[in-house]
Amino acid sequence: PDEMTQRIRVSWVFGNNWSSSQVTIIDFCNYLNGLNSSHKKDLQFRHIISCPMLDFQRQLVNVSYPILEDDIFTTQIEDFLQLFNWYKDDIILGRRDNRWSIVLISIRLQTGIDKNLGAASAHELYTKWENLVSSFDSNAIQTSLLWARSETEMATINSTFRSWILSSSLVFLSVIIFTSFNLVISMLVALTTILVSFCLVGILVACMDREFGTVESLSVVVFVGFSIDYCLHLALAYQVRSGESFRDRVRNAVNNTGPSIFFAAMTTLISTTFLLFCRIAVFAHFGKVLAITTTLSILHAFCFFIPALLVFGRCASYVSTKCRSYLDRKVVPNTNTENEIHEHIIKDVTMA
Repeated sequence: PDEMTQRIRVSWVFGNNWSSSQVTIIDFCNYLNGLNSSHKKDLQFRHIISCPMLDFQRQLVNVSYPILEDDIFTTQIEDFLQLFNWYKDDIILGRRDNRWSIVLISIRLQTGIDKNLGAASAHELYTKWENLVSSFDSNAIQTSLLWARSETEMATINSTFRSWILSSSLVFLSVIIFTSFNLVISMLVALTTILVSFCLVGILVACMDREFGTVESLSVVVFVGFSIDYCLHLALAYQVRSGESFRDRVRNAVNNTGPSIFFAAMTTLISTTFLLFCRIAVFAHFGKVLAITTTLSILHAFCFFIPALLVFGRCASYVSTKCRSYLDRKVVPNTNTENEIHEHIIKDVTMA
C-alpha cells in the first residue's frame, strides 16, 4: 500500500530562468505519465501525486504558456493558489528585490519503494532517480526521507568499518608487544577478536533484527578492546610458562587463569542485568550488546582460542624460543659467563 512506500519530491528553484523551468516541469510530468511498465518497474514509480504546473497551465486564460515576465507569472500563481490552495506546500513565494516572486515549485511522486529498504538498494534507486531528474534539468533537486536515511546509514557503516580496521590493527600491535613478539599467538588472539566482532554483528542484525544504527556502530568498535580481554589473559598465561611442553603450558594456563576469567565474565553478566531494565532505550540496548559481547568473548576464549593453541602450540613455542634467543643476543651479545656480562655492562656505561 501507499502508506508503506516512499514518496519523492522533485523541486525547481526559480531564479532568472523561470520560463525554461516552467517548460521543464511540464515535460517531466508528461514523461512520467507516459512511462511504460518496464520503466516504471525499474524506477518503482506508481503515479504523480501533485503536479501544480499542469493545473496551472489548464486554467490560464488569454495568457500564453510559458509566461516570460516574472511579475505576470507571480500574479498568475497567486491567483492560482487562491483557487487551488492545496498546492501551497508545492509552490513557495518569497521576497526578492523588494517584491514577491516565485522561489520554488515542487512535484510529489508516489513510488512502490519500501520505506524500510536497505541502504545499498536505496542508494541504487537514488542513483537512478538522480540520473533521470538530471537529464531533464541539472538544477532540479529530488529529495526523499529514504535517500537521507540511506546516505546516513552508508556513511555510518563505512566509518564504522574504517574505525574497526584501525582498532583491530592497534589491538594486534599491542598483543605483539604483550606476547614478546610471538606472531603466532598474536595472530590467534587477533583472529579470536575478529570472530567475536563478526558474531556480534550477525546476532544484532540477523537474529535480533536490529538496524545498524549508532549504538550498533559504537558497540562494534568499542567492544573490540573488551572482547580481547579473556583470550589475552590466557595467551599471557601460556606465554610465561616457559620450559614445558606446549600441551602442558595450555593445560596450566586453563587451570590457573581459566577460573579467574570465567568468574570475571560472570560478574560482568550480572552487572549488565541492571542495564536491561532501564527505561531509556539506549541504555537497555547497550546492556544487551554488552551481555552478548561478554558471552561471545568467553566462549571464543575457551572454545576457539584454547583449541587453536593446542593445534598451533608447537609452532608458537618454536617462534617464542627463537624470539627470546634473538632478543637475548641483541641485549647481551657474545656473553657466556657472569664476568663477561659485567665487563660488557661496564664497557657500555663507560662509552655512554
